[in-house]
Amino acid sequence: MQTPPPAGNYSLVPLENAVIVAEGMLGLTEDHPYRVRMMDFAQKATISMNPISLIELHNEEIPVINGVAKLPEGTLMPLAMRYCTNEGVSYGPYIADIYWLENCGCEVSGNRD
Repeated sequence: MQTPPPAGNYSLVPLENAVIVAEGMLGLTEDHPYRVRMMDFAQKATISMNPISLIELHNEEIPVINGVAKLPEGTLMPLAMRYCTNEGVSYGPYIADIYWLENCGCEVSGNRD
C-alpha cells in the first residue's frame, strides 16, 4: 500500500524546475556545463529521501541491444526488473532494490539472494 503524501500546504515540483530555480539563484545561464551534473544531484537527493509517495511508478518494456538498455527520460531509478526474451519469457526472477523499498515502508517478500 502506498503512503499518502503529507497533509498541509505543499506542491509537487518537477526536478527540472527545481534545478532551473537553483541555476537562477546561482547566476548560471541556460548553456552552462553543469546542467547534467545538477540534475544528477537532484535525482540522487530525491532517491535518498525515500519518497515512495511522491514517485510515479511505471511498468516499462525497455529494449536491450547488445547488452545495453537506455532508461526512459525522467527515470530516477529502476526498482525491479526482469530480463525476458522477445516473446516475454523470463530468463529468471525479478531483481529488485529490496533495501530501498523496505526503507520506503513497502512490504517485500521473496528470496533475498
